[in-house]
This record gives sequence, C-alpha cells and structure tokens, in this order.
Amino acid sequence: MRYTDRNVIIDGKQSKKITAKESHRNNLIHKLASKPGLRPKIDAKCVECIYDPHSDGTWRNQVVNCTCSSCPLFEIRATLTPGAKS
Repeated sequence: MRYTDRNVIIDGKQSKKITAKESHRNNLIHKLASKPGLRPKIDAKCVECIYDPHSDGTWRNQVVNCTCSSCPLFEIRATLTPGAKS
C-alpha cells in the first residue's frame, strides 16, 4: 500500500479519495511504525486511534489529551515534556 496526495494505491489500483491531511496522517502512522523500538510503535497506534488531522493541535497534543482510560496504552501514551505547553 502506498499513499499519494489524494489516493490510496493498493496493488496498483486506486482505492478511494483521501484528503492531503488524511494522507499526512497515514504517512505519519507508517513513519512512526517503521522506526525501531517500542515507543514509536506505541505512538503510531495512538495516532491511528485518536489523531484527527482536521481538529486543532498536533498529533502529540491530541494523544496527550486522550481520555480513554480503559485503553491498555493509556498509561504509557505519549506525553509532553515537563514545562511544555499542552
């Protein structure tokens, strides 16, 4: 699967139209999930679950503000560094 600016290409065929922001979200998930280590994979799952590119804030701010305390990743989700604005 590969992402272009407006289309998802699966096996050489156009699947559906997506916006540039949705494409950015998909590319961000892929980029994070491709990094070595556990932290980027946790971040990728949180982005996949909660990040809305059409809402205000960065993906990290949206994950920090997640309220799904029943999620198994809730306690280890991305947080802002001390002293950073949320």
